[in-house]
Amino acid sequence: KEALKPPAEREPADRFPNEQAKQRYEARERGDLIEIGIAPKNADGTADYRNYISLEFSYDAAESEILLAFESKLNRKLTDDEAKEINERRQGGLKSREWVTSPNRKWDNGGVSPYEGCYYNCDLTFDLVPDYL
Repeated sequence: KEALKPPAEREPADRFPNEQAKQRYEARERGDLIEIGIAPKNADGTADYRNYISLEFSYDAAESEILLAFESKLNRKLTDDEAKEINERRQGGLKSREWVTSPNRKWDNGGVSPYEGCYYNCDLTFDLVPDYL
């Protein structure tokens, strides 16, 4: 029945499956957490996306702490390539955090495009120029 109602009358659907997911999302948006994920490599060196691992850490977590967490999740030592990839993902997570927490990001265009030109043929002819010019 809810789907048959007009959009303005529908009950707003919560975008989070549970309260914990909502709290984790809000912590990432505040910059308290960064998310790091990797796809372990198969024997032939290709990424095994079926066993993708994603963990969340405090933004100031030590590199060694992050590597140990992935080692315990994989139940083995990380290869040099995996450790390098995790460090790159950590740097990316910190850059993302920097962008998310930037006060300048909060100021958007307010629905207005930053483009100041014309979107159509804007030839200025003499009849369009005011007389005082």
